[in-house]
Amino acid sequence: MNRLHYFNDSLGFGKEGENFLNQFFAGRGFSVRSASRDEDRIRHIDAWLKPRNKSREISVQYKTDRESITTGNCFIEHVSVDAPDIKKGWIYTTEAEYLIYFIPPPTGIIYVARMADVQSHFKQWATQSRLKRRWVANRDRQGHDYFTGGILVPRSLFESSVMKVYTVPKQPESRAA
Repeated sequence: MNRLHYFNDSLGFGKEGENFLNQFFAGRGFSVRSASRDEDRIRHIDAWLKPRNKSREISVQYKTDRESITTGNCFIEHVSVDAPDIKKGWIYTTEAEYLIYFIPPPTGIIYVARMADVQSHFKQWATQSRLKRRWVANRDRQGHDYFTGGILVPRSLFESSVMKVYTVPKQPESRAA
């Protein structure tokens, strides 16, 4: 049985992931610029990264997946909202050049992939009957229920579409004073 995902909780967790990733890449010499509200809402771009010694920014979409810690799968969303009108998921709608897929500690993995490569692999994954489909129950800010649909891709298979993998050390435990 699916647990209900509340939009504000998921949004807050996603924002935490974005902040972490912005700091992570800034610490590796990238200039980081958060996307404007319209870039985020309309073009599905979360940030712009400019590698050191490069003249051009690259657009990225961040995905933070805490479920992958226990499932070992990456959730590739193909339906964002199922009702009242179907809205396509990020795999179809993003205009970002790169996907940065973050699985927080204790797993602590950051996958960097060209979005076109992930989209190309998605077409193959979508036809594989052995991959599970998952519908996630959600509730929006107004209290309306809807489902988000996706394909669960094992991390080992997902890695075939990535160009770089970073590992993130476990965060140190806080000590009481």
